[in-house]
Amino acid sequence: DDESKSSMQTKQIRINNINRVYDYCINNVICRRTQLLEYFGELFPSSECKRIMSTECDNCRQVYKTSSIDCTRISIEILKLVSDLNQTNSTLSYIIDILRGINNKTIRDAGHHRLRAFNSCHQLTRLGKDDI
Repeated sequence: DDESKSSMQTKQIRINNINRVYDYCINNVICRRTQLLEYFGELFPSSECKRIMSTECDNCRQVYKTSSIDCTRISIEILKLVSDLNQTNSTLSYIIDILRGINNKTIRDAGHHRLRAFNSCHQLTRLGKDDI
């Protein structure tokens, strides 16, 4: 049915837009103007924002140290866990709980606290579905 397909597409567009607004709010590194104009399909080099100190955005004004991390080990653990749970109906949030080492009754009752991937990503303070 075309109407329900259109409705689902509209819903997905709205969800994507909400996610983009959320990303804008939590991003403290990329120039605000660059992000905002990109949302509307325009390009704006962050160097332009930094050109005049009195009008630069909060992200360009801040000096954050960023670092790169090698996610190879974590990626391997995620793939192993998904393989281990292949025959179960595990949700993404359940998988994230296992990776973060959340020791709740559901995980213990299923014996998933004994999986090799349990607590393998404990060092990640925030691990959400978009990160995986």
